[in-house]
Amino acid sequence: MMRFIWFPLLFLLFVYSSDKVLCQETENVLNVSEEFIPSGWMGDGEYDEGHLFLNETWEEEPFSAPLCIKVSYTPGPKKFAGIYWQNEPDNWGDKKGKNLSRKGFGFITFWAKGEKGGEVVEFKAGGINAGKKFKDSFEAKTEPRRVMLSEKWQKFTIDLRGKNLSNVIGGFCWVAAKTSNPEGLTFFLDDIQYRSSDKHEEAGKQSE
Repeated sequence: MMRFIWFPLLFLLFVYSSDKVLCQETENVLNVSEEFIPSGWMGDGEYDEGHLFLNETWEEEPFSAPLCIKVSYTPGPKKFAGIYWQNEPDNWGDKKGKNLSRKGFGFITFWAKGEKGGEVVEFKAGGINAGKKFKDSFEAKTEPRRVMLSEKWQKFTIDLRGKNLSNVIGGFCWVAAKTSNPEGLTFFLDDIQYRSSDKHEEAGKQSE
């Protein structure tokens, strides 16, 4: 009699495990640093006067070893700066973007922290529309639009659900202004990813 009880239980356990593995295997993930280029420097970043610095291979205390991104901004005449990660170098609409509409992406997740804490930054994706042949097919931002960073790593999410991702030129962007950061700021980014869910794996990621 016991064998007839165990067989259904084992079968159900097998189905549950298979479904769980299948979900893990089929989740789509796109790493922004691998598919987009941080070439869209804006505001004071357009000047060659040392207002904006970007280091994509920063080794000290990344969220996911071995590297993270370090950004430093000192306000200049335009009083703001930002960088777009673009699908092609310096593409403000002269070329088509990436078609991500069939990838099942519902979110952008990323990790950020400030050097001191209290830094105010706007994070978004899409929104490039410079009056050229092509433009981004969407725009999405964090909620709230501007966030205050901690000196510890925090996860942030941009909701893409319902967005038209058929022409993605600006895959990710940050903007910071002198009004919120009078002395400038330094902050760090890691694991910027388009994902089908917002359940970005946290366990075992934080660098010691």
